[in-house]
Amino acid sequence: MANPIFLSVCVPALNEAPTLRESVDDLLQNLAPAVGRLEIIIVNDGSQDDTGRIAEALAAEHAGIRVLHHAQNMGFGATYRDALAAATGDFFTWFPSDHENLASELVQEVAHVAPGVIVMSQHVDTDPRPLYRRLPSRLYTRSMNRIFGLQVRYYNGLTIYPTADLRAVRLVAQGFVMQAEAVVKVAKRGLRIVELEHPLGKRTSGRSALVSGRAFRQALRDARRIWLARQK
Repeated sequence: MANPIFLSVCVPALNEAPTLRESVDDLLQNLAPAVGRLEIIIVNDGSQDDTGRIAEALAAEHAGIRVLHHAQNMGFGATYRDALAAATGDFFTWFPSDHENLASELVQEVAHVAPGVIVMSQHVDTDPRPLYRRLPSRLYTRSMNRIFGLQVRYYNGLTIYPTADLRAVRLVAQGFVMQAEAVVKVAKRGLRIVELEHPLGKRTSGRSALVSGRAFRQALRDARRIWLARQK
């Protein structure tokens, strides 16, 4: 049975022309029937390929799709915050345009969505990625848990928040560290965390933006930015 919620989904897209339509179609076909209303916000983050054109075509085909364009690449943090500011749904999440995750992950989460609850997915026991990808992820998770006193198994999965609670916290990270920042800050408001197991999909094109020197340097900058924000 569908959960009659209004869910907004941010779809960050940077040069994802080969997989953007595939990802959005997955959301429309599988997630839309599981909720009362679905809003998809595609954020074209300064793409140099046909991502923007495909996004606009999708919006023209489906009334529930909106598109935001960044003139230049601004990063995941800005993309996420812009979509959050524009969202009209009572609950908010994101979905990757590279289709590494499947909409079935969000369908599983939706059944547990309620006010005062953060619903997350983790892939620790079913992670198909090579060891060099898994080890840094686990070290990162352990470090975040130790610093912030949580017992989360995986911070970078898809997470559904009550929109009002997510907007009530100040998110300062620019890269993917912001996912952990959001979980920590919203949980500190007293929300309960529900963490579910779901297999991770596989990219059908390109390479993850998380495995790059640029992403690592951004993570270090974001850690410093979050730390400094805590001191204010």
